Order: sequence, then structure tokens, then C-alpha cells
Amino acid sequence: MTAKEETAKRLHLRRKLLFTKTDPLLLPLEEKLSVASRIAVALWAFEICGKIKDELSSKDKEQAEEAIEICREWMNGNVKMNKARHAILALHHSAGEKDPVTQAKMHAIAQGISCVHTPGHAMGIPIYYFTSLIREYGIEDGFEKCMKTIKEYEEILGEYCKTSSDSSVRYAQFLYNERNYK
Repeated sequence: MTAKEETAKRLHLRRKLLFTKTDPLLLPLEEKLSVASRIAVALWAFEICGKIKDELSSKDKEQAEEAIEICREWMNGNVKMNKARHAILALHHSAGEKDPVTQAKMHAIAQGISCVHTPGHAMGIPIYYFTSLIREYGIEDGFEKCMKTIKEYEEILGEYCKTSSDSSVRYAQFLYNERNYK
């Protein structure tokens, strides 16, 4: 069964999520994320989440922007985890009250900004966002968009892997602890 056929089957079965991190489409990204630095993953996630946020309606965009900014401040060491956690959970909670496309996009953002705490949340971005693309555009056009987007995600991550070690920029101290963060 092809990746597109598997996704179509999940859609037909009315699964909430149409992708998993072990899907062949997502495996190369998952492998790259697993070896990237914690800072590179977080920076990548913020960029991707900013793009997804721009697809939301104004009210939802405002809430997502606020959560993204709080988590950026957390990454920079200017706010504590508790404030960021509340913003992330509020975004997840609000998502539950939306249509399936908006819901998936908001969950993608919440997962992405959670990467500051645990980079393992990074795969939540494509899992939720690609689900939103299939729900919004249908299996044919949506899967085409997923194929294009996954390449973009890998390119952006590659750039952050090259530049995230810039020592002139300092982040919260906990981000420099690479052990057991995944």
C-alpha cells in the first residue's frame, strides 16, 4: 500500500490523525530531527509554526501568536516553563472547539512550540499539519501539498542545523543540556 493509499484509508476510517511519525513520508524528517541540536529543533519549530499561524483566522491567529511569543520568551530564558505550559495547553484546549482543519493546525502549533521543552514534540507539527492539509484539500491535492511541504521542512531544518551554534546568541541555559531530551 502506498503512503497516499494508507492516508486515504485512515481518512476513510475517520481517524483523527491521518499520519504517524513512522510513515515513510515522515521518516527522513524524523531521522534528521533526532540528530539535530535541541536549539536547531526549537528554532525550526518556531519558523514552521509561524507559517502555520498565518493560515488561521484572525482570532485564532492572535491566540497562536501569543502562545508562540511566550514560548520564544521561554526559549530566551525570560519566562518560566509554567507560563509557557499554560499558553500551550490553552492553545490545545481552544483547538478542541474548532473545525477539524483549524483544530489540526492549532494542535500542530502547540506541538511545535512545545519543542522548547522536549524536541520529541517536533513530529507533532507534520503529523497534525499534514492532517489539516488532507482535510482541507482532499487526498489528491492535500497529499501533493504534503510532499512539497516535507521537502521545505527538511531544507529549513538543514539551515538551522548549520547556524544554530552561533555563539553570539544565548538561549535559556537548559537548552544547552543535550542529554535525554528526546
